[in-house]
Amino acid sequence: MPPADEESRILDPCPNCATLIDVSATEPFSEIHCPICGTLMRVRTQFNNFALQKIIGEGGMGTVFEAIDLNLQRPVAVKILKKEYSADEASITQLETEARITASISHPHVVKVFSAGRDHGQFYLAMELVGRGTLDQLMNLQGRVAEAQVLDVGMQVADGLRAAAQIGLIHRDVKPGNILFADSHTAKVVDFGLAILMEDEAKTRGEIWGTPYYVAPEKLNNEPEDFRSDIYSLGGTLFHALSGRPPFEAASASLVALKHLKSQAVSLQAFAPDVSNETAFVINRMLHKDPLQRYQSYDELIEHLKYAKTQLLERTATGVKPKTRVIVESDATRSFTAWITVGLLILMIGMGVYVWSKRATLFGNSDLGTGTAVAAKVASSDTSVYEEGLEALTKGKADEAITLFDEFASAANAPQPLRNWALFQKGLALNLNGQASDAREVYAGLQTKGLYSEESGEIKLASFFVETGRLMKSPGAIPGSIKVAYGTQDFEAMGLLAFALKNWAMADFANAGPLLEKFCTGKPDNAYLWIEKYKTLAENYLADYKLYDEAATQIANAKTPTQKAAAFKFISDSASQLKTVGALPARFDSWEAALKKELGVAQQKAEQVAADSSRKLIAADAARWSNLQKSAAEPVRGFSPEKILTSVKSAEITSDPLRKKKAELQKQIELLLELKEKIIAAVRPGSYNTPVKNRAGGVVPGIVSRATADTLYIKTNYGETAVPWKDVSTASIADIAEKLVVDSNPSHKKWLIGGFQTLCGDAALGKEMLIEAAQSDETLRDRLTIFFPESS
Repeated sequence: MPPADEESRILDPCPNCATLIDVSATEPFSEIHCPICGTLMRVRTQFNNFALQKIIGEGGMGTVFEAIDLNLQRPVAVKILKKEYSADEASITQLETEARITASISHPHVVKVFSAGRDHGQFYLAMELVGRGTLDQLMNLQGRVAEAQVLDVGMQVADGLRAAAQIGLIHRDVKPGNILFADSHTAKVVDFGLAILMEDEAKTRGEIWGTPYYVAPEKLNNEPEDFRSDIYSLGGTLFHALSGRPPFEAASASLVALKHLKSQAVSLQAFAPDVSNETAFVINRMLHKDPLQRYQSYDELIEHLKYAKTQLLERTATGVKPKTRVIVESDATRSFTAWITVGLLILMIGMGVYVWSKRATLFGNSDLGTGTAVAAKVASSDTSVYEEGLEALTKGKADEAITLFDEFASAANAPQPLRNWALFQKGLALNLNGQASDAREVYAGLQTKGLYSEESGEIKLASFFVETGRLMKSPGAIPGSIKVAYGTQDFEAMGLLAFALKNWAMADFANAGPLLEKFCTGKPDNAYLWIEKYKTLAENYLADYKLYDEAATQIANAKTPTQKAAAFKFISDSASQLKTVGALPARFDSWEAALKKELGVAQQKAEQVAADSSRKLIAADAARWSNLQKSAAEPVRGFSPEKILTSVKSAEITSDPLRKKKAELQKQIELLLELKEKIIAAVRPGSYNTPVKNRAGGVVPGIVSRATADTLYIKTNYGETAVPWKDVSTASIADIAEKLVVDSNPSHKKWLIGGFQTLCGDAALGKEMLIEAAQSDETLRDRLTIFFPESS
C-alpha cells in the first residue's frame, strides 16, 4: 500500500509528451507549462466525479465552474472553496451539515444543492446550473432596476428564504451577488451557510466579513441572528437595486463607521423619490434597525410586497389621476373668498394688458408662437405637467417623460405650440427607450395634423413640426449632412437632436454623430434657453459617439493580428466607459466577439506555425542529441571523459528538455574527470599493492607504479607494463579510488566513486552510494538530479 503522501498526490499527464506532472499544489483548472516539452496545458480539470468546463464566477472564498456530472451526465455548477477555507475542519463539518439541509429544499427560488464533499482536501458544492447572471450584474448594467422587477425579485427571494427558514436554515449573506436569474423572470437565492467560513476568518483578523452594505445591525453588535437578519439584508439589496446605491455608504468599512451609519433612520424615497409610497414603506420597514420593528414573518413581508406591486400595476394601467379637491366653505369665509376672487380678477386683467403690450417681446421669436389667442391660452393653462416631462426627459428618465408628455398632450385645454412640443418630445423619449416604431407613429401624427397655426409669427414653427414629423416618420436613417439645413439658435436645434436620436435608435451612429456635434456646440437664443437642458443628455451620446468613431477607425485599419489585438483592447476597455444603453453597447459586444474570433483564428495559425517550427527545431535537436549520446558512450565507458567533454560543452542544443539532458551529461563527464584526476595524482610507486584486473577478468601481474590520462602503468620483474584505462576493470579503478584518493569530505569521495560506478560499472551499487552520500551531505542532494532526473 502506498504511503499517505503518495495517495494524496495528483498526477496529470502532459497531452503532448505524456509526462506525469505532480499538480497537487495547483488550483483546479489552472494553466501550466509541461516542464519537459513546454506544452501549455490545463490541469485538474476533473474534480471528484465532475469534469470542469469553464469558470463562471470567482470570489473571495473560491471559484464556481460550469461542469459535467460524469455519473449522471448532466450540467452542474461546482463551487470549489480555496484551500485556506477548506482547512477548518469544524467549519467544513458544519458546512456539510447545512449543505445536506439545503439539499432537502426543493423550491423554485432556491438554487438546488445536489451534493457536497471534498477532493484532495478541498471542499466543494455541486449545485443546479443557473446561467442568466446575478442581480449584482443586472444592477451594474442598468444602474437602477425597474420597480416592478425589483418587487418580483423581492417576493421570489423572500419565498425561497421562507422555505429555508421553515427547516431552521438562515442565509447570513443575502446580497445582490447571491441572487441568480434562471431566466428574465425567475430569481433564485444561492450559498446558504457559506458565510460561516468568511465570518470566522474575519474574526481572527478583527475585521467585518463580507460586503458591509447589507449586514444587519445585530450582527455588527455581536447579537444573535435569525430570519429577520436575512430580511434586513434583503431590504438593503432591494434598496440598492431601486435607488442605484446601497442604503449606507462610507469611506471605511470599520465597525465603528458601520455602527454609526446603521444608527440612522433609512428612507428609500430620499434617494429614489419616484418609487411608490407602498414600495418605500415595505423597504424602509425591512431596514429598521430594531428587529422587532421589521416584518415578523415572511408571509407578512410577501403579502406587503404583492400589495405594493398590485398598486404599482394599477397605477401604471390607469395613468396618474388628478387628486379630488375637497372644498369646505362656511358662511364666515364666503365673503372673504369673494373679495379674494375680485382681487384675482383684477390681477389677471392687469396681466393680460401687460402681456398684450409686450407681445412682440414675449412671443415674437418664441417657440410658443404669437398672437392674442395663444398668449391667453398659455397664460390661463397649467403647464406644470409639461415642465415635469421636460425635466424628466432631460435627466434621461424616458419612461416617466413619455407618461407626462402623453398626459399633457391629451388634455383638452393644452395650448399650442406646447401640445406639439409635448408630442415631439414624447417621440424623443420613445427613441431613447428603443421604441422606434412607436416614435414614428407619434411623428407621423404631427405631420398628419398639419399646421397648428397659419399666423405669420407662428408659421415657421408650425411648418417645423410638419416637416420634422415627415422626416422622423420615415423608416430609414436621416443623413448627417442634413445638419446644414438646420440652425442651433432656435427650435431647429431640437430637430438636430431628434434626427440624431432616431439614427442612434437605428444603430446608425455614423449619421447620428455629426448631428449631435452640431447640437452640442450650438448656443440657443434667450427665448430657447430651455433647449440647453438637453445638452447633458446629448453630451453623453456624443461622448459615446467619439468612442464609437475611434473604435470603428481602429477596426477599419486593423490589418495585422497586432493591430486587431490593439483594437480589441480598445473596444474592451471602452465598453465599460459607455454612458448610454441599448444599441451602442450591443455594437461593441458584436465587435468584441468578431475580433475575438478573428484573433483566435490568427492565434491558432500563429501557434500552428510556431508548433511546426518548434517541431523542426526539436527534431534537429533530437538528432544532435542522439549523435552526442553515441559519441559520448565509448569515452564514458572507457574512463576517458576528457576526450568528449569539449564536444559536449560546445554542442548546440536549443530545446529546453534536451538542454537539460545535455547539462546532466556534462556534469556526469565532469564528475568522471574529477575522479580520474584525483586517481592520477594519488598513484605513486608502491602505493597500491593489490593486483589489477583487466576488463576480461585476468590479473595483470605486478604493482601499480604511476598513471597518466591515457594509461595505468604496472611495474613487473621485466619492466613496466602499460594498460590503457579502457582495459582496466571498473572494479579495480573503484578499488584504487577507494584506497588511494584522499578527500577531506568522505561523502564527496563516496559521491565520486558512486558516480563512476553508476556510469561505468555496477549501476545498482553506484546509485546506492550516491544516495548515501547525499543523505550525509545536504549540499549533494540537489545534484542527485544529475543521475535521477525524476527526482526534480
